Amino acid sequence: MIRKLTRWCLLTLLLWGGSQSSAFAQQSNNFIPDKLKIKTAKKSGWFPDLDLGFNFSFAQSDGVVGVPDGTTLSFGVQLSGGLLYSSGPHEWRTTLKITHTQTKTPTLKPFLKSADQALLETVYTFRFQNPKWLGLFVSAALDTALLDGFLVKEANARAEITELDGTKTSDDIIAQTPFGLTKGFAPLMLKQSLGVVLNPFTLKPFRMEVKAGGGAIEAFVQNSIRLEDNADTADVVEMKRLQDYIQAGLELKLEIAGVLFDKVLNYALKAGAMLPLYSSVTNNLTTLELLNFDVQFTVGLKLNKWLSINYKLGLVQAPLIQPLLQVTNNLILSLSTSIL
Repeated sequence: MIRKLTRWCLLTLLLWGGSQSSAFAQQSNNFIPDKLKIKTAKKSGWFPDLDLGFNFSFAQSDGVVGVPDGTTLSFGVQLSGGLLYSSGPHEWRTTLKITHTQTKTPTLKPFLKSADQALLETVYTFRFQNPKWLGLFVSAALDTALLDGFLVKEANARAEITELDGTKTSDDIIAQTPFGLTKGFAPLMLKQSLGVVLNPFTLKPFRMEVKAGGGAIEAFVQNSIRLEDNADTADVVEMKRLQDYIQAGLELKLEIAGVLFDKVLNYALKAGAMLPLYSSVTNNLTTLELLNFDVQFTVGLKLNKWLSINYKLGLVQAPLIQPLLQVTNNLILSLSTSIL
């Protein structure tokens, strides 16, 4: 108890002394995580952060009614890192997020990836002194998958691929043998944005940020194939070849994040939309039909220092990659450790 009171008194004195300088006024506008503020008691400098998590599940059945005989295995890794530089009105934030999960089911022999994403993003923000809730930003991001993507069928089938020129080619899909759809690091999306950033209000457990401006997307697909399977043709799998493209247009982004119950529960919502005013490929879609948007919602419950339950919902609309809405749900019991 005495040690806690001593640390609290020292921290209070440091913050009070810092409040006499004009730099303290900037601290409330720079989104430095609370744990970094407590660790360093600094108002500017470099703030690294790196967390590593693992998950694993196992199930085996034999002779159970209604359940295929065999073993189900799933294991994955999550890496989340960041580097923040803060100095007065300047903020430079770089984040890296990697999620990968491999799963094996009784009906399919090979392991297949059930989650695979690598996201690297860097954002520079300049915040005005007056008004303090307004600023400028420029950002760049790389979003891709790490490993090859495959289709595995229980029985032999035939792939019918629509090529870029409209012609159709075919190939055999051998039972229980991976059929390649995408290469590693494909599709690879490069995104750039610039514009204004607004912080309507910031409370201790809650943060909101709105960005508006212009943006561009470059997609590199490396001859990837997407499924367009027709359920009426069981022995034929329809596919379509993808192609590279470039888009530029108007962007709007929203980010809401916070912590509750003494940092036991954390949540984040990131949503962004880009309306292309230019697109090198249209596939006969209108400007509105080419709208790209990405919504990511995460919530985590920290059971103790190294164990947490995390849920992530992802909604992605990229019409030139996949006309249908891409939806991912992940509920993970994660063993994690903070490296930095």
